[in-house]
Amino acid sequence: MPTDVIDGLTKEPTAEGALGRNRDGYFHVRFQVDIAFLASYAVRLNSDAALAKFILAAEYSFARQKPAGDFELVIPSNLAYLGQPTNGDLSSGISFFTAALGQSLVLLQQSTWYKNRPADQLTTRLNNLTAKFQLGLTYLKTQAEILKLYDADAPNRLLFDAVAFYSMGSFLNDAQAKAIGVEYIELALAQQNAAGFYTEGGGFDSTYNGVSIRLALVLLGILPIQEPVYERLRKSV
Repeated sequence: MPTDVIDGLTKEPTAEGALGRNRDGYFHVRFQVDIAFLASYAVRLNSDAALAKFILAAEYSFARQKPAGDFELVIPSNLAYLGQPTNGDLSSGISFFTAALGQSLVLLQQSTWYKNRPADQLTTRLNNLTAKFQLGLTYLKTQAEILKLYDADAPNRLLFDAVAFYSMGSFLNDAQAKAIGVEYIELALAQQNAAGFYTEGGGFDSTYNGVSIRLALVLLGILPIQEPVYERLRKSV
């Protein structure tokens, strides 16, 4: 695709690093999921400018991390009537963000361009976030059983969870997190039809298969080919 077309598709953070619905004022880390576009753009075009935006968005996100590893929530006044979210709502939002962050970090880790970049201020800033990444993953592992219940009928959400655990586990060399990620893949695949598609919400919502296939592609880029779930994921694609 021409560079100017890709430019038009790229998500632009604010000067502070806010993305999505956080651009109008911080809401929750869930709305930083567009961070994955910035990492993809950086690797695809070997762009230091996009890498800087990715790191800025990551810094913005983790500046709102709480001591336990979860993230601040600031409900906009026009949504206050909806009340407080459940623990499952918040954990799911963190999982969405972690999936976007984890796939981004693995993409950089796999990138010849990134690996061959000289150490500089950008890499130092990213490395300085490692302890916060670890804290976030440690917190998410405490929410694993809640997410299994919350996302039980939505294979696409189970695959978001799988990407979150497996990608961050890969980046941080956390075997337990990777094993949890495989558990989530198995839960999603338990709702896979023999033809390859996923039975979303008991079968009525076919549109999320596009989301599930995108997530399967992300996982196929991280999983070892000999992983038992690999061929079943490939079948969905």
